[in-house]
Amino acid sequence: MQYVESRHTTVAISTGDHKKAALYFDRIIPTHSAYKVPEILKEPLNFGDWKLSTLFSMWSNQETTSHDSMEMARQIFEFVFRELPKSVKYDPKYIEELQKNTIRVAKSEWSNANIVSLLLRHGNIAKNRLLVPSYDSKEQEDDFVISGDDQVAQVILANLDLIDTNKLDWQQIIEAKKDEDFHRKLRAVMLFIYKNYLGQSASFIKDDIMQQLEEYHQICKKHGFKLVTSSLSIVLNSKSLLWTICAETIALLSGLPLQMLTPVLLAEAALEVGKVAINYVEHKRDITDYKRSHPLSYILQFPLQDSRD
Repeated sequence: MQYVESRHTTVAISTGDHKKAALYFDRIIPTHSAYKVPEILKEPLNFGDWKLSTLFSMWSNQETTSHDSMEMARQIFEFVFRELPKSVKYDPKYIEELQKNTIRVAKSEWSNANIVSLLLRHGNIAKNRLLVPSYDSKEQEDDFVISGDDQVAQVILANLDLIDTNKLDWQQIIEAKKDEDFHRKLRAVMLFIYKNYLGQSASFIKDDIMQQLEEYHQICKKHGFKLVTSSLSIVLNSKSLLWTICAETIALLSGLPLQMLTPVLLAEAALEVGKVAINYVEHKRDITDYKRSHPLSYILQFPLQDSRD
């Protein structure tokens, strides 16, 4: 059994709780309040155009509730005006129209719905990085994604225990991530979907997942982290290699041949591994910016119900 592309460093485009993303992924790129995140936890990012780098730095350092497209428009207009020939005397009406267009573009392009796309299309990061958006809820994901007609599949691990980041400070997170055993066991939970169980029995798969979850619980207990009953969703391109592997795992767990697993049967499979339920749903969105072998996004959702003391 192998993890597909497990050599990659997982980098979350963190749109919500940065502490949560920093714990469960190797590095993060914050889309808001970036100044609050220790540099050691951030993934270095730049754009080919220095102006984009400047604008993203401005955007990502704003609070999530106060992203200001007018401030972005002002900065963009300064870039535009700075590059106009200085020897020309411009008509005030031309400048006014230029400013209006700049504001219009800034409001449409610099928004939650486009920021993830901007990073995926134009952001430059190191090789062997798996860049995936991370959201706090399905509703938050809807605010960031672009609608479209591409079929995607969402695999949901319900009743999963996740670390309550409300109880943590940044130094605790940094210290925990120095523990290679902690890092490996959290990574195994996050990359559950990558594991290829082809040829294994349902009982073996269940035992293997249960062992991973138990090791994960033990390492969290070692670090004194409080857990809350939550859910982990992974949104996949339904034509991707990862979805094929996931469908094979669901087929093996359900005891049905892979060719019989229609979307209806997948949705009705109602698989359980211990207290964790594995659910499946389909919906549509635009996947232009995503490589075929990559997950589209992760959703780590906290209902904030205490799980363990």
